[in-house]
Amino acid sequence: MARAPDIAIFEIMQMDPTHYVVAHHLQAAALSALIAQALGWLEPAVQATCRVALTMNIAMLELQTVLTAQAPPVSAAQQQVIDGHGLQGRRILEALGVLEADWLRAVEEHHPERLDPGRTASPLAQLVHHVDVYLARISPRGYRVAKAPSAAARELLQHPDMDKGLVSTLIKLVGVYPSGTYVKLANGETAVVVRRGASAHAPCVCSLVSGAGMPLGEPVLRDTALPKYAVAAIVAKGRVMVVFDRARLFRLAGQG
Repeated sequence: MARAPDIAIFEIMQMDPTHYVVAHHLQAAALSALIAQALGWLEPAVQATCRVALTMNIAMLELQTVLTAQAPPVSAAQQQVIDGHGLQGRRILEALGVLEADWLRAVEEHHPERLDPGRTASPLAQLVHHVDVYLARISPRGYRVAKAPSAAARELLQHPDMDKGLVSTLIKLVGVYPSGTYVKLANGETAVVVRRGASAHAPCVCSLVSGAGMPLGEPVLRDTALPKYAVAAIVAKGRVMVVFDRARLFRLAGQG
């Protein structure tokens, strides 16, 4: 992640969401670490973000799996588990032998909106919370489609309870069109973003599907700063059924 953050983000966005609970925590750990690095946190703190992100929902893993596909509203019993999973998660970790105070506190506090009035979540808890919310919004559920990364970022910026500095760092890191997302170009081609470009709206992409809807024999590097290859829209991940060689994409983009 430290050596090639764009590739790390690519893998985060491309991760198979079939087993959402597993994928979400791996995504959260990776993205939390990248943001911690971007903020200049020392390596022990970066490692701590991974541990918190991987274990933040340890008290509601089974319920989280159910909620992923559940169409009806959350029941009262389910809401009780959700409201208490931070504290219960801390207790589970303590029972497993975890002694690191910052880790335990952050798991307990990773939903700052549920803390008692006057209590402030730790910076570690705040960081993981912002990543958790962002990833949840760009992930599909049984009852809704995933939001575009740009829309999710905009909602976070406009939310009164979100830290504008953390959200800004997240947006700067992943970009408007994060590496690993699919986009439609002005010429009709469908491409995958491979890394950030010179500007937020001009990422480095490789076209995979022609304007006529036919898979290209080989991925083609496109300069989205040019009008004919400009990004026109984000394409939902489930609508692109093309197999490609990741290593080749990264080499084309100068990362391999």
